[in-house]
Amino acid sequence: MAWNVPAVVGAYYEPITYGDATTPGFEYLIGKNWRVDEEVSTAYVRSDIVQHLSATTTLRGNLGVQVVSTDQSSSALRRNAARNVIEPFSAGKKFTDVLPAINLALELPAEQALRVSIAREIARPRMDQLKASSEQGASVQNGGLVPSGVGGNPELDPWRADAFDVSYEKYFGPGAYVSAAAFYKKLKTYIYTRTDARHDFSEFLADLPYCFQGDLGDPNDPSDDVCPPIAAMTGLYTQPRNGEGGNLRGVELAMSLTGELFSDKLRGLGTILSFATTDSSITIEDLPGNNYIGGNGLGKIPLPGLSKTVWSATAYYEIAGFSARVATRSRSKYIGEITDFANERALKYVKGDQITDAQLGYEFGDGMFKGLSVLFQINNLTNEPYIAYATDEWRQQTYQEYGRQFLIGINYRL
Repeated sequence: MAWNVPAVVGAYYEPITYGDATTPGFEYLIGKNWRVDEEVSTAYVRSDIVQHLSATTTLRGNLGVQVVSTDQSSSALRRNAARNVIEPFSAGKKFTDVLPAINLALELPAEQALRVSIAREIARPRMDQLKASSEQGASVQNGGLVPSGVGGNPELDPWRADAFDVSYEKYFGPGAYVSAAAFYKKLKTYIYTRTDARHDFSEFLADLPYCFQGDLGDPNDPSDDVCPPIAAMTGLYTQPRNGEGGNLRGVELAMSLTGELFSDKLRGLGTILSFATTDSSITIEDLPGNNYIGGNGLGKIPLPGLSKTVWSATAYYEIAGFSARVATRSRSKYIGEITDFANERALKYVKGDQITDAQLGYEFGDGMFKGLSVLFQINNLTNEPYIAYATDEWRQQTYQEYGRQFLIGINYRL
């Protein structure tokens, strides 16, 4: 199923107009009107490596380099109060990244492998972070106008990091293995939201009408208008910025075991386990106004979306067409990046959760139903809630239950 968004909007919604000196419009929506254009060109060269070191040991892998050229720009609208017009403007940036990488896998005797990877990596900013538009305003504080604003940054650099990964793997047969891995990323640049307490709003204030309608609210009667003086030419301005330094490091352990490793009577049983612990540090300048979460300057924070510990466990039984599986995944508390009531991104503390899913299935192998399979599945078996809070877990801001999801599937394969 699909629906034609432009047709529905055109049929049921009035077009947005920004108004002029005599006809009011939706001026407050100007900051929502923006466009981002990106042109990315990539050239690369790669060489494969295959070296037999002995009868039982082989070194495989590849090395190479990418050259990525980026031309990013954003166009938006802004109001020129002096000329009383809505005018377009644009901004952007061009840059080139050189990304070398080497990946090696040492195949050892007794079904063992050692893997190593070193690379320079990049990750693009989000589109809304690159927008050229901004929303600025002024409020009356202690009898005077104090400006503030929020906007994007079309001159952002991407995330850049030097990454090192190493892992060891031991295999015991089909579907059975143990592995241990460690990684380290040295961040060269990252992206975070910063509030500048001394942003210059003089250009905005120069076009600002200082008088507001008073209690009577009659636009033709200026006698009750309120005309507060400008209390400050600078104020709080929030936008994405690039930071430098910081790191991301962690360890992951994984294991997959099958019942037949221990006894033929356990054939069909199996389990998959994994555990990861991750740590990061990003130094953020603790300036006045850097109140990201719940009115607190965070100082060093983990990367948004990153939990300290994550683990998962799956138990399954598969034999003669029948299958049963229970899987649990868990993560510790983290800083979540969510969409707030104004459709803007916001950071919140999010409590850790543990989600359990279960499923039963059967596939007919012979007879008149050959090729037919049925599946019954329950997602979020324990109805785990989503909880966001401010600083302390007892100061809950959001509590949402999504409920259990029941799925029944029938599949027929010719």
